[in-house]
Amino acid sequence: LARVNAATLSAGDQVLFQRGNTFYGSLTVKNSGTSANTIKLNAYGTGNNPIISGFSTLSSWTSNGNGIYYATLDVPRLNIVTLDGAVKGMGRFPETGYMNYETHNAKVSITDNQLTGTTNWTGAEIGIRKYRWILDRHVVTNHSAGTITYSSNTDYGNATLYEPLDKNGYFIQNNIGCLNDLGDWSYNGSENRIYMYFGSGGPLGHIVKVGSADKNLTISNQSYIDLTNIDFEGANINGLYLTGSNYISINGCNFNNQGGNAIYGLTAKYIKVSGGSIINVLNNGIFFEWDVNNATVDGLTITNAGIIPGASKSGDGTSVGLYIAGNNAVIRNCKITNAGYNGIHFNGDDALVENNRVDSFCTEKDDGAGIYTYGGVRATIRNNIVLNAIGAYAGAEYGYWEPFGKAAGIYLDNGTASHNAIISGNSLAHGEWAGIFINDNGGNSLLNNIVFNFSEQLFIIEYSLGKVRNTTITGNQFIAKTIKQKTLFNQMYVAESPSLLGAFNNNYLARPMDDNLTIQISTNGNTLIQRTLEEWKTYSGQDANSKKSPQAITNENDLQFEYNATQSVKTVSLGRPMIDIKGTKYQGTVTLQPYTSVVLMKDANATIDNTPPVISAFSVPTTSSSLTIPISTFKATDNIGVTGYLLTETASNPLTGTEGWTALVPSDYVFPSAGSKTLYAWVKDAAGNVNYQKNSSVFVEMGILTSNIKSSNEIIKIDIFPNPTTDRLTICFSTQPEVGSRIDILDMAGRKVASRIITGMSEVFNLDHQTPGLYLVKSILGTDENIQKLIITK
Repeated sequence: LARVNAATLSAGDQVLFQRGNTFYGSLTVKNSGTSANTIKLNAYGTGNNPIISGFSTLSSWTSNGNGIYYATLDVPRLNIVTLDGAVKGMGRFPETGYMNYETHNAKVSITDNQLTGTTNWTGAEIGIRKYRWILDRHVVTNHSAGTITYSSNTDYGNATLYEPLDKNGYFIQNNIGCLNDLGDWSYNGSENRIYMYFGSGGPLGHIVKVGSADKNLTISNQSYIDLTNIDFEGANINGLYLTGSNYISINGCNFNNQGGNAIYGLTAKYIKVSGGSIINVLNNGIFFEWDVNNATVDGLTITNAGIIPGASKSGDGTSVGLYIAGNNAVIRNCKITNAGYNGIHFNGDDALVENNRVDSFCTEKDDGAGIYTYGGVRATIRNNIVLNAIGAYAGAEYGYWEPFGKAAGIYLDNGTASHNAIISGNSLAHGEWAGIFINDNGGNSLLNNIVFNFSEQLFIIEYSLGKVRNTTITGNQFIAKTIKQKTLFNQMYVAESPSLLGAFNNNYLARPMDDNLTIQISTNGNTLIQRTLEEWKTYSGQDANSKKSPQAITNENDLQFEYNATQSVKTVSLGRPMIDIKGTKYQGTVTLQPYTSVVLMKDANATIDNTPPVISAFSVPTTSSSLTIPISTFKATDNIGVTGYLLTETASNPLTGTEGWTALVPSDYVFPSAGSKTLYAWVKDAAGNVNYQKNSSVFVEMGILTSNIKSSNEIIKIDIFPNPTTDRLTICFSTQPEVGSRIDILDMAGRKVASRIITGMSEVFNLDHQTPGLYLVKSILGTDENIQKLIITK
C-alpha cells in the first residue's frame, strides 16, 4: 500500500490487487480520472477478493490479575476488536440492559439514587439513552455517590445536542471494572493499553485483532474513480471515506467488521454502489451524512449495522443500515437485515426507494422505521418488503405511556409541511407500533400497499392546523391480525374534520378476528374513541367505498402472510383452501410477482366436492436393478392437478402394512425384498388435503413394478438389535462388507444424526443423546443400500 500511496496516478491508470492476498494499512487515492478514462482499482488472479485491512493481531499479553490481561496498543481511537473472528463490544456495567437515572442537571450530570460509589467510574465512558432515538457517549469526569458528571466531548458524533430525559437509562463501559465475560475489553489511551478478559484459560489459543487504522481507503476531492472487487475490513472509523469527490463507482466490494461506517460520504455527488455486501459495522453501513447528491445504491446487502449499544457514534442518524442525505438518491434492490436504528434513512428531495427488503430494525434505538425520511419532498417509496419492526423500549422509560417497541414500517416524519411522497405497492408486516406513520405532514399518496400485523396499520397525527392536507389513500389493504390491533389511528391535536385531510377511498380496513370498532380516533390528542368502519365513513366523510374483511375467523393462526422479496416469480404451496382480503379464493398454491405479498385466511366457506378424486395420469418404471429407486421417477397427478409421490404397497392398509412405505416428499423407494410389487398412489380431496383414510377409493393402483435386484442369497444379511432401544444399538453383518461401506442413522426429516464407516462384522452406536422417536438405519454396502426402521424410547 505504501507504493500505491506514493504513486502519481493518471486518467486511465489501473491499480490491480492480487486475489487471495491481504494488504495491511490505509490507502489514499490522490488523483482523478476523467469521464472517458477513470482510474481503476481492481483485482487480478484467482481466488477471493483482495482485502485491504486495518487490523493488527495482538500477540503479547501480560496478566493484570483476575483473568484480565493487557497488551500494548497506540491508536487515537479503538472501535473494532475481534476475538477468534467475532466482533466484541466493550465490557459494560450492567452487562446487559440499562440502569435508570431519576434526575439530571442540564447537559452536565445524571443522578441514579440506586447507584453507589463502591466502584468509582471516573475516567470510564457512560452511554446515556437521552431520547428514544438518541444514545450518546460521554467520558465520566467525576463520580460521587449516585451522581455521574460527564464531559461534553464530541469527538465521535454530536453528544451535546440533547439533554437527558429523567427515568431513562444509562450504562458504563470502557473501564477495567466492566470486564467479566470472555472477550470483554476496554482501551486506555493514556496508558496505550487494551485490556481484555480471558478468564482462567488465559489468552493462549485465542486470536485478537484490533483496528490499527482509522480508514481503509480515503478519496478526498478527487473524481472518476472505480473500485471493483476489493474487500475492506478492520478500520476504526470508516472503511471508505469520501469527501468532496464525484463520480465514484464501487462495484462488488465487501466491507466486513468495520468499527464505524463501511462507506462514508460528505459533500459529494454521483456516488454509485453496485452489489457487494456490508457485514458487521458498528455505526452505519452507508453514511452519506450531508450534501451527497445523485447517489445510487443498487443490489447491496447490509447485515448487522449498529447493533451493539454504546459502539455507535453519538447524536442523530446513527446505527442505521443505509443513510443518504442529499437530493435525487436512488436506493433499490438492497437487502438490509438487523439495524440498530433505521433500516433505510434518507433526507432530501426526489428520492426513489424501490424493491428493497428491510428485516429487523430499531433493535437498539427506536422512534424510527424500516424506511424513514425527514425533511425531503417528492419521494417515491414503492414495492419494498419491510418486516419485523422490533423497537427498543428498555432504557426509554421516560415515555412510560408508550411501553412498546416504537418502530414503524414506513415513517414520514414532520420535517416539512408537505412531503409529497408516493408510497405505493409496499408490503409491511409485524410490529408493535405503526405500519405506515404520517407525522404532521401532507401531500402524500398511499396507493395499493399491504400492511399487516401492526398495532396500528395506518397512523396519522396532526399537531398543527392545516398541516395534513392533500393526502390520497386508496387501494390499500390495512389488515389487523389480533383483536387488539387497529386498522387506522387518526390522532388530531387540532379541532378540524378528517374530511379536510385529503381523499381516502377503496381501501380494505379489515380485522377478520373482530371487524367491529377497528378504527381509533382522537379529537384532542389524548381521548380515544373507537369506531366501526361505517361510523368512520359518517364521521370523516372518507372511505365511502372501503370495505371490511370478506369473512370472519376465530383463530388468528388462520391468517397467513406470504411475500416475495426476489426478482423472480414465486409460487407458494398452501396446505388448505384460503381466501384473500378481496375475496379471491386459492387452492393448492398462490403465485406472487416480484416484491409483492398477500394476506390469506382460512376459507371458511370453501366449496367441498365430495366426488372422490381420481388419478388422471401416472408413470412408473417397470424394472429396477438396485434396492433403491428415486421416487421422482414415480409420478401421479390427480383430477385437481396436484402431482404427488406418496406410495404404498397395499391399498387395504396403506399406512400400517408390514411392507407399506410412504413418503410425502421426493425420496427413494426401497424394496423390502426381491420380486414384483403393486404400487398405489395417493390423491387429494376436493379441499386440497391429503386423504389418509384407509379407503381403497383414495388409493389408486399405479402399476406393477418388477425388481431384478439381487436374490436373497446374494444380499448381506443385516441384523439390528435391540429394536426398540433406549440408548445402545448393535448392527451385525452376515459377511464382511466391502471397503468404504458405511451406516447412516437418519431422523424422519432426513437429517443424519450418526454415521460411521464399517470396519468389521459389527458396529455399536451410543444413541442416548437422541430424542425418542422413529429413525431409519441406512446401510450403504458398495452399490447396494438397505433401510430398516429403528425406534428409540426412554
